[in-house]
This record gives sequence, structure tokens and C-alpha cells, in this order.
Amino acid sequence: MKRKIFHITIFIILALVCASVSAQAPKTKDSDPILVEIKGYDIMTSDLLKKIENLPTLNQSRFKSVEGQHQILDMMVTEQVFLKNADELGIKQLEEVKEAIHLALRPVANEIHYAELLDKEPAVTAAEIKKNYNDNIQNFTIPPKITIQHLQIDSEELSVISEMAKSEHADFVAMIREHSKNPQTAASLGLIRNIRLNGNIVGIGNDPKLEGYIDKATVSEEVIHGPFTTETGIHFFKKIEHEPAIVRPFEDVALDIESRLTSAKDQEFYAKYMDSQYKKYAVVTHKDLIPENIYEVSSSEMQVVITEGKHPDIRFTLGEYLAALRSAMQEREDIDQPHVRERILKREVDSRVMYAAAQDAKVLERKKDDYQMQQTTIS
Repeated sequence: MKRKIFHITIFIILALVCASVSAQAPKTKDSDPILVEIKGYDIMTSDLLKKIENLPTLNQSRFKSVEGQHQILDMMVTEQVFLKNADELGIKQLEEVKEAIHLALRPVANEIHYAELLDKEPAVTAAEIKKNYNDNIQNFTIPPKITIQHLQIDSEELSVISEMAKSEHADFVAMIREHSKNPQTAASLGLIRNIRLNGNIVGIGNDPKLEGYIDKATVSEEVIHGPFTTETGIHFFKKIEHEPAIVRPFEDVALDIESRLTSAKDQEFYAKYMDSQYKKYAVVTHKDLIPENIYEVSSSEMQVVITEGKHPDIRFTLGEYLAALRSAMQEREDIDQPHVRERILKREVDSRVMYAAAQDAKVLERKKDDYQMQQTTIS
């Protein structure tokens, strides 16, 4: 087989060199300039632009120059010459080539089929977006930012410290140094920043009652508030700063809400759709046939079918599962984790079930002129 491929490759190279390719004065077809003619096949200006549009976004700009367009055009000519000679040599009729093309079409057909399904689903409405905003207003609220200077004492010192706090000449920093029983707040001379009224105060802990006192207290560098007795102890504090909570306007977050709701709807639809297709095709996965140490399976075990259903393309073997695991490992996924392996298995089976559904929906026939579909069969 290697010798056969070698001879085919040499044949194609010779054909490419000898191909009758003309790129002279531009002709037009339906007002679309013809850039290249290859034995009856025309590469139009629209074909070139479409090719560039389907490149990854980051690469598009470099191919919009004249030089870049020449590079893309050369590549398109090469593709067509290879394709034409492959047809002449009957390469596409080889079973292994047919299978390779069939497998390559799977992600393209799946994407087209699923997009068609989603297009039929109702979009998120403006009323749903507004209701989500009103029902979850706390999620769109920037919490307040409060700064205090804090002193925590024991009950034995309550009367003494209370008198000191009332004095207009009270030195609060000195009181914290000498009397604080909270080592965490004392270490910063009582300064606690970013109190968000979310149930937790850094250095003190969960104390909603104290938060209530802090929230209502006036901001003043002079006034010492307290004493306040709560579950966490006896507290005095100065309130140094209070930036109030801000509710983000609906207009600022509407697009984010729509995107999140759409994603949630899509996920819900996908789960329900796949569940229906698993039932339709009677999909069964024999997890008991997957050995604990899959890397030690013999070559004969590679053909063991671990997933099957009422469609030939749902068939999934142990060897294919091993290949999927190795591919995931190259992507730095921790495939030794059971939940990661389970996710990879589901992803692979889902892909096959979706492909079965796509074929039954005649996607391959209906979308044979789709650009991605054509490029997949060419390459």
C-alpha cells in the first residue's frame, strides 16, 4: 500500500506541473471575475473571498493583501489539481479513503445539523431577560465598600473602655494597641477594609448583627461607635469610609443576561435532544468491557465494540476510545481521573449519535454544496 501511495503522489506532482492553468486577462461569469481556469473549472473572485472569510479570524488580515491573496489562490489551484487527478486515479473510490472522508464529515455535519435544530427553537424574549434582571437584582448589584477601625475587648474592661471612648480626646489607636483582644485586627491597628455587608467581616468572621451596626453608623474620623455586644464579642469602631451599593442599570447588563439565558436554554435543549436520540437509536455502552488499564489491551481487543445502536455509525470500539484518550492527553487533560474518562466517553458517543441523526436528516445530501462540506471532501 505504501508503494501504491508513493506512485500516486508522484503522479499527482507530475500532473500539477503539467496542468493547464491559465491566469491571464480576467474573464467574468455573471459579473464575477474568473481568476483561474483549470481544464474547465473556474476559480472565481467570490471563491477566493469566501476562502479567506472561512480562515480563522486571527489569520484573515494577513491574507487580505495582494500577496496574501496570491498565496491563497495558489493553494486553491493546488487543491483543485490534486482533486482532479485524485478523481482520475480513482483514489476517492478506495475504501480507506471513503472511510476517511466519512469520518472527516462527522463534525461538519453535526455542526450543521445542530445549528438547524437550534434555529427552530424559540429565542430568549425581552420579557424573560427583564424578569431575570428583576428576580436576581442582587446579582447585578455592586456591593458597598466600607472601611472601619476596630477594637474588640473582654467584658471585664467594658466600663473602662466605654468611658475612654466617650472622651473627646480619646486616642483610639492607643486604645487598640493596649486593649484589643483580637490579634488579627490589632495587627493592622484595627483597620478593616472592604466590608461588603455580605455576612463576613475580615478578622472578625460571620457577624450579621455587627454588620447592621456598621451599616447604620455615621462616617466620622472622630466618633467612636460602641459598645456593641454580639456573638463574636464586644466591639467598638470608627467608620472611616462608606461607598454605597450600586445597582447596575438594566441596559448595561441586558446583553450578558441574554447570552447566559441563551446558553442555558441551549444546554437544556441539547440534553433533552440527545436523550431522545439515545432512546431512538437504542444506544448501549458496555462499560464492563472497558478494562481498568486500557493501555495494556491487545491488538485483537482493539476491535471490541463498547458502544452500539440502531445505526452503523454509532459503533464505537475500544481502540477508538483509546485513541480519544490519547488525544485528550495531548491536550493536557488528566485522563487518569475517572470523571475525565467518563466525560470523554460521553463526548465521543454523543458525536456518533448526533452524526446518525444528521444523516437521517439528510444533512450530507442537502448540504453537499456547503463550503465546509466541500472543503472537507477536497482535503
